[in-house]
Amino acid sequence: MAEIGRRFSLDNASVDPKLKNRIFSADGDDHIGDWDGECIDDLIKEIDRIEERQDPNYSSLPHS
Repeated sequence: MAEIGRRFSLDNASVDPKLKNRIFSADGDDHIGDWDGECIDDLIKEIDRIEERQDPNYSSLPHS
């Protein structure tokens, strides 16, 4: 986040288009999956795949 200060949930947030569809590891260091934001079923499948193969700690993060 380039801006300094408080940000509220209803504030507009600028998202780097290169990062928009990426899912990162729980520590934020590794790109471990993708989701296009269209179908929630695809997200569920991708999270299941990540939890099984990539990052067993990922399930400890809240998903929104």
